[in-house]
Amino acid sequence: MTMTRYHYDSVTRKCEPFQFFGCSSNGNNFASKLLCEQFCVEKAIPKESDCNGLSPLVDPSNSVQQCDSSVSCPSGFVCNSQKRCCPTP
Repeated sequence: MTMTRYHYDSVTRKCEPFQFFGCSSNGNNFASKLLCEQFCVEKAIPKESDCNGLSPLVDPSNSVQQCDSSVSCPSGFVCNSQKRCCPTP
């Protein structure tokens, strides 16, 4: 038996439906589109000004990568004033 669930797609920047078979779930699996949007969209889609219009780095769970004085960004990214890893201009 399958059921329709929703996951956040970092490419489309939307919560998309998928067929869930009940095995191997991760944190990106929501019972409704509304729950997905409430949990993911606000966190994963930063304001345009956060990275000067560029997309910030996201982690495997599609959350924006946070940084500070003790957690640096990987090569090719810089920590901005909102503590997000943004592409180096």
